[in-house]
Amino acid sequence: MSKGIKKIKDAQSLEPLLFHLRNIRYRSSWVRQAGKTISDEAAYVAKQYGLTGLKAGLLRCDMLFSLVIHGVYPSEYSRFRFYEKAAARRREYVTDIPLRLTARKLNRGKTEIIRTLQDKLLSYEALRPFYGRSVVLCSKGCDMDELRSFLAAHDRFILKPRNSNYGRGIRVVELDQADKKEAFISEMTAADDEYVLEELIDQDPALKKIHPGSVNTVRAVVWNDNGAPKIIFTMLRMGVGQSVIDNASAGGLFALADPGSGVLSAARNRRGGEFPSHPDTGERIAGIVIPRWDELLKLLEDLAAAMPEPRLIGWDLALSRKGWVVVEGNHGPAFSGGQICLDRGIKKDAEKIMGIKIKQYL
Repeated sequence: MSKGIKKIKDAQSLEPLLFHLRNIRYRSSWVRQAGKTISDEAAYVAKQYGLTGLKAGLLRCDMLFSLVIHGVYPSEYSRFRFYEKAAARRREYVTDIPLRLTARKLNRGKTEIIRTLQDKLLSYEALRPFYGRSVVLCSKGCDMDELRSFLAAHDRFILKPRNSNYGRGIRVVELDQADKKEAFISEMTAADDEYVLEELIDQDPALKKIHPGSVNTVRAVVWNDNGAPKIIFTMLRMGVGQSVIDNASAGGLFALADPGSGVLSAARNRRGGEFPSHPDTGERIAGIVIPRWDELLKLLEDLAAAMPEPRLIGWDLALSRKGWVVVEGNHGPAFSGGQICLDRGIKKDAEKIMGIKIKQYL
């Protein structure tokens, strides 16, 4: 046996141990971060179930045990209503930490494609045919002619930090005068941060009327099977109030969409509250059919062919007046929204679709 082959075999035999050691490192990090929220989440759950005294104390212990041993964030404990679920039902859920560990293993050695998805400008350049709108960089050293051309064509646009996530820092900018645009250029190109400017999506009226202030997108969580997309779940995300984004982390709603037909369930929020109609507009959600669903399914096929890696990906897609367009791709999509809508775990369903086991926390 050659030395090279022996090294490979030795590395493979050590993989379970190395994975466990990485778990320990991630566990200590996430416990420190999430431990701060145990008091708040425990107080919320205790209030929901009328728990006081010893029962409230046992609830805190159960939350801590779930976090340390099973990798369940306190926020997931409350969202998934784990207090009323036995251990067997809890194990049916895909929680964030084991899913991240699984995604890390799947994405090992795929640094370039992960960086592309994390970087909004690189994503646009890689997936330009699917965007259906113009995007430019706004930063020190950017192409000033390209930036001025974009601003000349658009008085209103979306500004996004180049490497942000969860909708952080995203805002609509309106500049209707030339002097305002020049002041904007001077300010933004002097800053150290990098931004991308995106042409606003002219949203299809059928989805826009649900919440006109935000672009209401479909999140499609997909397993790429050698260039063929297998849908794990799809859901429509909707903004609320004055928000211009539809992210659940910003208080938005989400409704499960049947993968075959696009028929929507009632919407939920992160706390599991149910909304058959939108609380701001009164527009019906439950039972409506997302328009041009067959075109969305075709777009997922085209995306899988164009970007077969990473294997597990969450596509955010918007329906414009001209058809479906890509908003962005996410290399580590959470499963929370689908499980909150179903009020059950989808671990077995997901593992069957993916043909792999989701990593255990321990």
